[in-house]
Amino acid sequence: MKLTALFTARRGRSFLASLSAREGRNYSLSSLVRLGYFNRLVEQYPKVLHPNKAMLEQLKNHMQEGAWWMTLGVARNHAKWERNKREKDKRRQDDQCIPATMTSYAQPRLTHSVYTVNVDSASPVRT
Repeated sequence: MKLTALFTARRGRSFLASLSAREGRNYSLSSLVRLGYFNRLVEQYPKVLHPNKAMLEQLKNHMQEGAWWMTLGVARNHAKWERNKREKDKRRQDDQCIPATMTSYAQPRLTHSVYTVNVDSASPVRT
């Protein structure tokens, strides 16, 4: 699959069209073309084979002395952000669960009561 994607990236989609015409009855090739993974490989290989100038400049900057520490700092900041995001999501989830549990404890407990009716008056009396 990777080699077919590499050849397709090098020679263009016309290579894939001629290959599929030649191998028309080969079901593995026809199912391969429909896969999203294969299409992503075909899109990514030209970026690796023929990188643009901005990408090459960025790679040169990463290769300079001290760039490793800058990359490490960016990774640490991202890790802090990710940790804070998870904690905030957990607090939000806990806050949503608390009102439901608090309301179940706040409701009065019902006990069994016996009511008697006084014949002289029509109002019930609790005993």
